[in-house]
Amino acid sequence: MDVRNDGGGHEIISIKGILGLLMGNIDARDNGKKVISLGIGDPTAYSCFYTTSAAQEAVVDALRSTKFNGALAEYLSRDLPYKLQPDDVYVTAGCTQAIEISLSILARPGDSNTVAMVIINPGNPCGNVYTYRHLNEIAETAKRLGIVVIADEVYGHLAFGANPFVPMGVFGSVSPVITLGSMSKRWLVPGWRLGWLVTNDPDGSLKSPKFVERLKKYCDICGGPATFIQVKLNVSLLKDITDDIDFCFKLAKEESVIILPGLAVGLKNWIRITFAVEPSSLEEALERVKSFCQRHSC
Repeated sequence: MDVRNDGGGHEIISIKGILGLLMGNIDARDNGKKVISLGIGDPTAYSCFYTTSAAQEAVVDALRSTKFNGALAEYLSRDLPYKLQPDDVYVTAGCTQAIEISLSILARPGDSNTVAMVIINPGNPCGNVYTYRHLNEIAETAKRLGIVVIADEVYGHLAFGANPFVPMGVFGSVSPVITLGSMSKRWLVPGWRLGWLVTNDPDGSLKSPKFVERLKKYCDICGGPATFIQVKLNVSLLKDITDDIDFCFKLAKEESVIILPGLAVGLKNWIRITFAVEPSSLEEALERVKSFCQRHSC
């Protein structure tokens, strides 16, 4: 196993470390099958996923015109009761880097007090959308506790159903909010690693020179993408499979299909599959998974 220690005696399994081990566990000569990875989402690896020429041309025109500096602040202000300033928006390498930065500037290893409350709205993978009332209660709770709300809104405006999407920044005057988002999901532009971290803080609680300095420094750190969907693994239905790690390693060796074990993200005996694969490869991979499960079925 590829594990790291967090200093407190706990082993940490990294996503890319597991994926590397799974790839190393495959010997195509054993089965003659092309490797298909459903372990981590990378739409740019497949020619069937592409954005429209209209989007590409719009970006080129915007860059050439030099008229849209600060456009993100203006755009995100549309749904807020106050106006964001360009200095409130930090452009990141996708939402992943925005997450990394927000956690790094607020928390340190060994902290025992809660420093922030994290919400994902709209939710992934369940699709829940919080109501205005619920979000207001979250803000009031954060105010009472004296903590920041980190709002991952990468799926904002992809809400369907009775509850409309309400940005957490609406409640920035109640409690400071750090909003995270990105382009790729909202505008269907896979591979365009452009995200943002926004300080929704009209009262200026997050405007201290020390906080802003740390935030700017961490913007130089780049993270990696991660898009998954979860599937529960019932090992009691399988013979000679002990857990999700065993399942994924044997699947990789026997079928040359890569699936991420849930343990890598803290979910033992779950598996995580990305569907960001061209349809023909996805169908073949799932057929191989089906054959593998049938072969190991009790």
